[in-house]
Amino acid sequence: MRYKRFYLFGTISFLMLLINIFVYLVMVLPARNQVLEKEDVRQRTRKDINQKIHNIGQKQNQEILYKKTINDLNQFKALLLDQHEFSKIVDYLSLTAKKQKISIPSISYHQEKIEKEGFKKVSISFTVEGHYKDIKRFIYNLEDAKDFLIIEDLGLARSGRGSDPIKLQIKIATYLR
Repeated sequence: MRYKRFYLFGTISFLMLLINIFVYLVMVLPARNQVLEKEDVRQRTRKDINQKIHNIGQKQNQEILYKKTINDLNQFKALLLDQHEFSKIVDYLSLTAKKQKISIPSISYHQEKIEKEGFKKVSISFTVEGHYKDIKRFIYNLEDAKDFLIIEDLGLARSGRGSDPIKLQIKIATYLR
């Protein structure tokens, strides 16, 4: 009888084990695989959405940067003198040199057209002669000019001794509309 009880208990336990294995193989395992597949699809979809959001943000940033660049270029154009106003720059150089008590014997210039933007770059070369402190103030005035001037090159042509004047070759550039 004792063995019958163990036999009955063992048989019931074995049947329960077989039922559990059957349920696991037939119901749980396929459902688990479906969940894993759906999770994989969800992760790929999320990655695609994040990539698209990033691309949209990047495109918007590029559009904003493009608009800002166009705006900056238009502001730059507004600062430039017209081509017929080039003589104002030469007058400014002469008057500033006279005010600083330095001389400019001659001025030469060269124009080059910048095709894509419709600008003209004008390079102006000249030599100034005077005392160091006067030339220094002249250069400061060039840097501080209301018109758009770029000092491209400075070269000492002749140095003075003591109170002798010095000669400085200067090359500046400006852009005209």
